[in-house]
Amino acid sequence: MRVYRYIISFSLILSLSLSLSLSLSLFQIDRLRDELHKAGIVDKLSMKQPQEMYDWLEKQNQILSKCDDSRFLDRSSSAARVKALDKAKENGFFLGMDWKWLESV
Repeated sequence: MRVYRYIISFSLILSLSLSLSLSLSLFQIDRLRDELHKAGIVDKLSMKQPQEMYDWLEKQNQILSKCDDSRFLDRSSSAARVKALDKAKENGFFLGMDWKWLESV
């Protein structure tokens, strides 16, 4: 229950803190929350405060922003996928492009 409440508080901080104009089709806060919960990030990283999660996500986003396009696209990528990557680049927000970054924790 602690983790769930923590993620809800984080969701509020994230939605208030992000000044990016992202469309819901590109990135959904509920999906991020679910993926973070499934990966057990809060427990794995022993986070105690929502700000720790925010700072960690900012760092992960920076790392993803430096990745080559091939990280997110391959020969079979749809036009929608290419458009999503263009939008991620435009907004500087890559966390929703894939979830592989959660596997390395």
